Amino acid sequence: MTRLASKTMVVIGSRLLTRALQLVFFVILARELSPEGFGTYGVLTSAIFLTGVIGHVGLRQASAQMVGRNQIEYGEAASTVLVAWPFLAVACCLILLNANAEQFLSLDPVSTAACWLAVAAILLISLWQGVLLGRGLTGEFALADTGPRLLQAALVIALLLTGSLDLKSALVSFAAGVLIFLPWLAWRVYRGSTSNRIRLSVTWPMMRMGFIYAISLFLISIQGRIGLFFLNGIDAAHQTGQFFAAQRASEIFLDVASAAAVVLFSETARAEDQRSAFGSAARTACGLFIMFLVLGVSLAIAAPFVVTLVLGPLYAEAESALVVLSLGLAPVAAARVMNSVVSGMGKPWISASVAVVGSCVNLFACSLLAPRFGAVGAAMALVAGQTTTLLGYIVVSRAYFGLRWRDVMPRVKLNTVVTRLRRQRVRKSEPAS
Repeated sequence: MTRLASKTMVVIGSRLLTRALQLVFFVILARELSPEGFGTYGVLTSAIFLTGVIGHVGLRQASAQMVGRNQIEYGEAASTVLVAWPFLAVACCLILLNANAEQFLSLDPVSTAACWLAVAAILLISLWQGVLLGRGLTGEFALADTGPRLLQAALVIALLLTGSLDLKSALVSFAAGVLIFLPWLAWRVYRGSTSNRIRLSVTWPMMRMGFIYAISLFLISIQGRIGLFFLNGIDAAHQTGQFFAAQRASEIFLDVASAAAVVLFSETARAEDQRSAFGSAARTACGLFIMFLVLGVSLAIAAPFVVTLVLGPLYAEAESALVVLSLGLAPVAAARVMNSVVSGMGKPWISASVAVVGSCVNLFACSLLAPRFGAVGAAMALVAGQTTTLLGYIVVSRAYFGLRWRDVMPRVKLNTVVTRLRRQRVRKSEPAS
């Protein structure tokens, strides 16, 4: 097994283990909170994650680039981004409050405090993940991404057993899972470092490099949440819960693509021959497209039976949305890999340009379809946006990198196949001794 495949399998294994527990957590919340409460939880936590991940203004990718290319010692990078963290956290909280004022004003003080703490903690994790990627520690990166969710799942199960699970306690457990995980991450990030001094001189170059990363990452991350926020904006609370349930269910099957994307970003950021790295990533994306095309059709067939059985009759409307999202798994998986590898090459303006076109298509389709078809319309818009994003990368691969179709498609050596068939025919025609 190659080093790249080994790293990918480690990340996949971590994610699959996490997803197994998260599936239980997902079903528990969906059943206990009802579609309306589950939709509110989905909007709030999605906004928190989006703000926490985007709020690092690209410093995660910038630090990964600088550490990977030995431009800064990893302990220094961790300390430098730590200085920027409080200011970024305050800005993220203000942005989140302004964008979701109605939801936050309706919460009690404990739930509100939990949301603010979650934003700050997720932001710090995102900043330090760049250091891990720059060092090639993709296993630790995956654990930093999924560890807090594992802890939250455990807390939710404990709340269910004690009969105290509601929207407030779910939000508190969401924040607690992230906060509990931070000490381990701090120890892992700084472990073995020879220098932890703050390098203020590199702060501006990092922020200048990270700004375009931040725009690109925002456009990529917003794709999957446009439908959720749109449905919430038109006061379709029931449909919001249906769409969130279908989307979360489809995301479980995209862990393989996410794992490959993380590893390829780390490898590309440290690669000397980036053109070769891009070609390898394009072939990986093509293989994932074919694999998820088959998986998506299978999931679409099973969706009507699975959703009602697992989540209950209240989520019957999520069945059709999951069918649509299942059929769109292939372009989502391939686009996810291409997004990461282009960012890892230090060309975030390419991924930003492609993502803005996909996001505009998603938003336009959502404005037409969501008011009429609800969760199904939002799912159709998401698939349309992701398909447009993938088509954009196909154009970029040909125009910018000169890759041709036969360079990325799985190739079958027809000469070898024909030769084997002829040999088998000759053997069958020979008389038995």
